[in-house]
Amino acid sequence: MATGLRFEPTMARPDRAVQRPRLTQQFADRFDHRVMTVVGAAGFGKSTALALAAAENRLQPAGRDVWLSATPDDDDPYHLLVGLAQALDADPQGTTDDIVAQIIDTVWAEAPNEVALIIDDAHHLASDAPRSLLMRLIDELPANCHLVLSSRVALDLRLARLRALGQVVHIGESDLNLDDDELADLRERRRADAQPKASTRTQGGRDEASDLPRHAATADLQLAAGSSASIEFLWEEILGSLDEDRLADLKRCAIPDALDDELVAKLTDERFDVATLVHGLPLVDERGDGVVRLHALLRDALISRLSRAEHMKAQMLAGDAERTRERHDVAIRHYLAAGDESSVTAQAREFVLMPILKQPKDAVVSVHNTMHQIAPDAAVTAALDASGFYVHREIDGTSGFERCARLARERGDRDLEAWALHRLLQITLMWLDNEPPGLLDRLRELGTEGSFAPAAFAHAESTIAQHHGDVETALAALDGYRHLDASTEIVMRAERLCDLGRPELVGAGLSPDDLADLPPGAEIYISFAMWLRGEALPELAEAIVGDMIPSVTRRGYNQATMSILAVGTSIALAAGQYDVARRRAEHATEMTDLDYGALIALMARVAAASVAACTDSDEAAAHLLAVEQGGVEIAAWPARAHLLALPLVYLVRPDARPALDQCDLGPALTIAVRAGQALVALREATTSDESVAARALAARLPWNNEPILRVHVLPHHLTELACAATAAGSAAARDLLGRIPMKRECLRRVVDHADPAVANLAAAELGAFPETPSFRLDTNVLGSTTLLRDGAVVDDADWVRRARVRELWALLLERRRLHRLEVLDTMWPDHTDEAKAASNLRSTLSTLQRVLEPDRDADTPPFFVSADREHLVVADSVTSSADVFDQLISDAQADEQSGLPGRA
Repeated sequence: MATGLRFEPTMARPDRAVQRPRLTQQFADRFDHRVMTVVGAAGFGKSTALALAAAENRLQPAGRDVWLSATPDDDDPYHLLVGLAQALDADPQGTTDDIVAQIIDTVWAEAPNEVALIIDDAHHLASDAPRSLLMRLIDELPANCHLVLSSRVALDLRLARLRALGQVVHIGESDLNLDDDELADLRERRRADAQPKASTRTQGGRDEASDLPRHAATADLQLAAGSSASIEFLWEEILGSLDEDRLADLKRCAIPDALDDELVAKLTDERFDVATLVHGLPLVDERGDGVVRLHALLRDALISRLSRAEHMKAQMLAGDAERTRERHDVAIRHYLAAGDESSVTAQAREFVLMPILKQPKDAVVSVHNTMHQIAPDAAVTAALDASGFYVHREIDGTSGFERCARLARERGDRDLEAWALHRLLQITLMWLDNEPPGLLDRLRELGTEGSFAPAAFAHAESTIAQHHGDVETALAALDGYRHLDASTEIVMRAERLCDLGRPELVGAGLSPDDLADLPPGAEIYISFAMWLRGEALPELAEAIVGDMIPSVTRRGYNQATMSILAVGTSIALAAGQYDVARRRAEHATEMTDLDYGALIALMARVAAASVAACTDSDEAAAHLLAVEQGGVEIAAWPARAHLLALPLVYLVRPDARPALDQCDLGPALTIAVRAGQALVALREATTSDESVAARALAARLPWNNEPILRVHVLPHHLTELACAATAAGSAAARDLLGRIPMKRECLRRVVDHADPAVANLAAAELGAFPETPSFRLDTNVLGSTTLLRDGAVVDDADWVRRARVRELWALLLERRRLHRLEVLDTMWPDHTDEAKAASNLRSTLSTLQRVLEPDRDADTPPFFVSADREHLVVADSVTSSADVFDQLISDAQADEQSGLPGRA
């Protein structure tokens, strides 16, 4: 779900918002009409009323509300489309037509559920281009989509045909006016927190609150300030009485759209926090998360008393404050409002030089549009043109980066030229896997001055040294990153250290709990490093990456999405969640249809090969990783994708073994290679002595370090190695063997091992499990409880005639693990003779076991229901129709969060 002020309704706290059931009922018509228009001047409570309607809908959904707050930047149709796609949790890619198609597909995937696209502040879309786009959406969106446009002025849309068909509903100022009940509600809510003079003000014995205007904001203001309240009255009765210093700061703080403690502190030189600044003021909306918005009337009142010089200074201060928070697109809007085009250009340049993962896609569009307005031929504008391609299909940005480099060189901007050459180097290596001629020489010339130029040369030198397998030179070059700002250095250094096989050097001292506080982009590489160095067991890592994948996907950068899906696939496999891993690998594979460079596409290929190895065979994985099938050669150093599956790569790519044997990797990845070497030794042993040596090699793996082995070695390979190490006398390996997920399935793959000692140990371990029946057992519990064996309904007399047998089975299916006493209390709650009740349970359970497995020998332990001391336990492989239903819902939710609404 998209988050942020742009994608969430803005209203006062629920305890302060006036409930308007009349309007909520009118707004409910949005799901029955193609278009709803809500038109009223500032202060009529349009946004709050819509927010209340959306909140009510969440309690009893009639459809899905999707919210987008329009801004002046949405005058550009592309920016508007990106926002709509993000609000829908789609991944905006490509041209305007491409994104329209993505929006249509995403909405269509929701069918038959209804979707209401609510665009608040739609008066920003009054020019021809966005209005044409709105008409296109109205014409092309699926029938389950409904458009709600809330604006201060009516938009000139061609809706006559839809009106004639009864598909347009209009809510105007007469509807938005407060009625008597809503006025009374407002009066009661404000009386509780109003200042005494506001709640008791009288004229001639008459309570002024009894004669409130119908306009929501004015009524609210009058309750706080009296019947003569207006912008002028705000000054006379409220603002004019404030301390001069506070008032000056308050006027300055009226410039931004929203306020929080950090921004207020910067704008007031730390004299105020947001609560102190707005204390006692009317027309203030508090979101409850520390973010405050001043109502348009209050902002207008404050800004109206700013001189032109003060207004420009306030805009500049706001821009400076947002710049320090790296909200560069917002800073640029403030600088532009101040008329300072040189600051706009300087800020755009600073924005361009940031790591791409720190640049939100809508910010790129906004900054790009601004620069085209004021300096279309600037080198920075050319950089932004190229960046638009880079986030989609990198190689298409080549000509743009070349133009940027030329313009920057002509203007003597060494850092920007170095940045463009840096991007060209990345593209060349990503797509062609070779060094562009002359590029490194020019970076070397630029690398003596500026801040980015030395870092760009360092990055190029390190990357090329890595391609030649010279890890010492590659690591030493990273010293050039010291010229960067701290947050950019964190991202770039973390990326390089991961690629150089040194995850232990990334983010030293950080824990998984610190990931949320890292600069955007850093958390991807640092979490990657934490995974590679075995800092967390797969189960914990899965909980973390499950939350990261949707947020990274919504940023819209294909490289980052591909990387996080590949890492997520590795983690899910290690945790034994093969279905989750399969979905992530399929998502990554689908993305490769967009045409990626070989090194990026390799992330998806390695993920798919890892899944194939676990769910099919190592031979299937070998086919996917073969060079002739699209796999990448490992001439001197493994690619980033290979680091997620080094033992598998070592096993199925014999051509890569000499290079991997020579690689100077860090401790964690050295262990991964050693595991691959042990697997190959076990598989290729042809004599007894060779088998003994191979088992000894497996036993020397760090079996006391469970995380590092489970991170790097696929479960079935780890089972094979653990059996070999146990056969060689490793008690730690036997202990870990019991904690490998999917143990039964993994052991089955080892019982036919060529080494008898390994095979016998696997068979002995497998023998501790009950024998798996040859048939499939299903149970339908959605309705009457029906048992099916290989699809055929079981009509055993003991099943059909004995309700207790069916009830016991249904109870066990629901609870999965249940103490015998709980079974007694649930099924025989009124029993007075415990011995007799226990006898009834034994008899019922015995009958159930015979019904479930009619051909089981008396000496063979039951498979479907086993006893664990005093507990009855249902086998993990047993599912009911309710389990299948729950799993389908879970899969759909996971697919939707991962940006796959069609599959969901």
